[in-house]
Amino acid sequence: MFEYLVMGISLVAAILAIANYFKGFIKYKAVIFILATLLSASAVYQIILVQEKNSAELIATEMKKSAKMVADSILITGWEETGDYLGYLTQITGFYVSYQSFFPVEAKTYSNELSEWREFFSEKRKVREIIYSTEIDTLRGLVKSAEEHLEKISDAPISKTLAHKVGVRNMTDVEFWTLLVRIVTAIGTLLVAALAIWGDWIRFNFAGPKLHLSLHDPGGEPSGFTDGKTSRHYHLKVRNQRKWVPAKNVRVVLTKVIKYGANGSLLPESLSGPIQLTWQFPQTHALYSLIGPDDICDLGFVTAGDKFTLCTYIVPTKLDRVIEPEQKIYIEVIAIADNAESNILCINIAWDGKWSDDTSEMKEHLVIKEIACATGS
Repeated sequence: MFEYLVMGISLVAAILAIANYFKGFIKYKAVIFILATLLSASAVYQIILVQEKNSAELIATEMKKSAKMVADSILITGWEETGDYLGYLTQITGFYVSYQSFFPVEAKTYSNELSEWREFFSEKRKVREIIYSTEIDTLRGLVKSAEEHLEKISDAPISKTLAHKVGVRNMTDVEFWTLLVRIVTAIGTLLVAALAIWGDWIRFNFAGPKLHLSLHDPGGEPSGFTDGKTSRHYHLKVRNQRKWVPAKNVRVVLTKVIKYGANGSLLPESLSGPIQLTWQFPQTHALYSLIGPDDICDLGFVTAGDKFTLCTYIVPTKLDRVIEPEQKIYIEVIAIADNAESNILCINIAWDGKWSDDTSEMKEHLVIKEIACATGS
């Protein structure tokens, strides 16, 4: 009765938890989790009880049949050979050893007696001596005593004392399916509880979009400005590895900028917060992107005979986004969405100031490459 009460309350609480989950409340989430745990514990407890109960009946019945079989095989008429009693003692000992969890004292006693009487008969045979009936009176008494005990066992009702000592047997089909339903119900309720409490975390880490940020074109893309100046643009690629779950309101932001001094020292730029890089063709691209298929973000551009400039929507007064010839910088960027975050992409950018229209040669003058992130990133 208790498990059904818990199951009913759990199902009601599950409905309340789901309803309130979408409203942003959590008071019923804890209730459903506690009740689901109780239901699971109840199901496991029921498995143990049913197995013990059914096993008790089967093992006790088998033991009664075995006791009767051994007792019926003992026929004492007065015409027995001395060796017959040794055979009876062997059967009796076998019974007690088989059920020694019920009869530990008898199993030990009769095992010792059997060993001693076997040795006695063996010694007699070796010296070819006759075994007289009077020499086995003790053995005869053991057999008769055991016979009476076995008859009592075969006639005794199945008791709770025996039931608590039995092993385990297979459940019936009805019991199996009943327990299976209880287990499935318990697991289902636990899953509902888990989703109600940790649904956002589960979706974010296991079922949400999975963003990966990388360099799109280390060699750059040749282009130009309306004033006729030749330029080359460099880009980052944002890939959603779970395209079937779109990443919402994605933006690629600059989180760290470090310039290398002439003597190799590191000169960090002071950023008050992440700064968003522009999307490719920002005039027509939304500020925040919905990413299922890949999307391209601007990293920066360089003009012939001029500087390399990072492409950001805004230019904070404390950020020097320009790389002069013979300069080198280290930056960190990350793609952030409402429901996902990408890897942190760490890039070194070095510009020697020399221009070439040839892409392969230009890659030797403006080097942009992914590197391992600096410690503490």
